[in-house]
Amino acid sequence: EFNDYGYVISVDYDDPTSSVGLRDAYATASYAGVGWTFGQFRAPTTSSHLVTESHQFFMDRTGFGGGGLRQTGLMASGTFDSFGWALAVMDDEGLPADPNDDDEDFHARVTFDVMGSAHRDCEGSYDSLGTTNLSLAVALDSGSSGDTTYIEGTWANGPFWAHLELVDAETGSPVTLAATYAISTQYEVGLRTEDPDDGADSATSIAVSRYVSGHNCKWTLQFDDGDDYDADGSEDQRISAGFLVSF
Repeated sequence: EFNDYGYVISVDYDDPTSSVGLRDAYATASYAGVGWTFGQFRAPTTSSHLVTESHQFFMDRTGFGGGGLRQTGLMASGTFDSFGWALAVMDDEGLPADPNDDDEDFHARVTFDVMGSAHRDCEGSYDSLGTTNLSLAVALDSGSSGDTTYIEGTWANGPFWAHLELVDAETGSPVTLAATYAISTQYEVGLRTEDPDDGADSATSIAVSRYVSGHNCKWTLQFDDGDDYDADGSEDQRISAGFLVSF
């Protein structure tokens, strides 16, 4: 029988010019060792897409695999020994008038812990200090926008954390490499570079986090050297600061 029922509802409010929007709205249950999720949630693609905002090290996501976008659908997931898996059918929210739009995306994701127990639900080494972990993941998307394959590896050893993300899509093969180092239990620095494989220059982000109370309260300062250019041809650079409180 079904058990372990649950639900999640969350909203966001970006700025005074926008209205309150619904982000997550889904129910969960388990049956015969399989977890079921129904409603509006993130598709099982990349770690950067799936990680919650409070557990991000960098202030923004890579953008590959959904970039945090929620979709409506049904997902089954589970674990077996060192493997994890998830299968989902989701509405791709395409234009109904588009004859090439099948209105559904199919997602599949498999993870494998090669060494230790990986912390895929967070970026950086804060949750893995003093341990050694290595995990691999492969995800597939199939829908009206074409087929996409995601391959990623995450490694953590003491104060070091590194993540490699490879994307094979019909429009290109972007690559992301990120690494962080915990100076102490309160300070961590990180570097991330993204090659969009679309003719534009790579984007680089440098960040430092100050943990006040773990992931529940922290400061982040980040410098971005982007691959977008202004109309005058100047390079897009940005300095951002953020303060996060989670409860």
